[in-house]
Amino acid sequence: MSYYHLDAASGVFVSPDVPSQPKIKTWRWLLVSCSVLFAVAMTATAIKVLAGVEQATVALPGVAASNNLQAPGPQVQSAFVDEGAEPSQMQRELEAWIKNKPSSWAFYVQSVDENEPRASIHENKQFQMASIYKLFLLKPLASKIPAEAWGNSSITDRTYLDCVQAMISVSNNPCAEAIASKLGWTSIHKQTQSDGYKSTSLNSIEKFNSSVADTGLLLDRLFHGDGYDAKTKSIALEALAKRKGAEAIRRACTECSVYNKTGDLNGNKHDAAIVEKNGKVYIVVIFSSGATWPQLTEAAKIISSNL
Repeated sequence: MSYYHLDAASGVFVSPDVPSQPKIKTWRWLLVSCSVLFAVAMTATAIKVLAGVEQATVALPGVAASNNLQAPGPQVQSAFVDEGAEPSQMQRELEAWIKNKPSSWAFYVQSVDENEPRASIHENKQFQMASIYKLFLLKPLASKIPAEAWGNSSITDRTYLDCVQAMISVSNNPCAEAIASKLGWTSIHKQTQSDGYKSTSLNSIEKFNSSVADTGLLLDRLFHGDGYDAKTKSIALEALAKRKGAEAIRRACTECSVYNKTGDLNGNKHDAAIVEKNGKVYIVVIFSSGATWPQLTEAAKIISSNL
């Protein structure tokens, strides 16, 4: 029988009886065994963690967990119309109508009871606002001077009530400029940005731009009283209901009730309205550059026939 002993120099077991026998490197085998066991343990832990992640429920702060609740994905703000949805008949007709026209156009048509517009073409394109900017003076003015007091407060030689009615119904420029000067262009611009009108710029009387989408949003909010008290809304709608010297939407839809504001400056012609037809209410906004009022009326007829 052979007896093994540990050789201190080499760290292996050797037998004095068999000099040529292979050396058993014990410490190396121990190291390999420990490494394998550690790897197995780590793999098992990782599998448990991944399984737990797949079964976890996503909970929003302050909202009770639910089996159907999912974290919201990134918000896309540039598209008003679902790009995957079939274009409406109105959308197709308007796109065909403006094709090859040298003038620039933008349209926004939406029911006040729906989230998505019926038609939306170049909805965020900025145009010079012309007198449409006067609509954006209503909320800042009502915030500074309550509409209930407009009839008892004067600006220039008229009351605020007279001036508001004049700048909306007949687009009186001196009244609008006096109100804007009283409020301050910087304050007006900050109000529009705070209200989310990202395509609207009202820095001074020489520079004011907006889009059909922003104008449509303002009219929708006015109709719903969102940010406008009942008195301000009543005064505005009364002025918007009056006929304008040059307009398109009212001319195109004689069976409609139209509450509109127009603009005409430096080749920019616009018509923005709250339209009631067959018991339903719509927001209709048409902006153009280089077009004529008959052309705007023609476009408005396409919209009217599809309401």
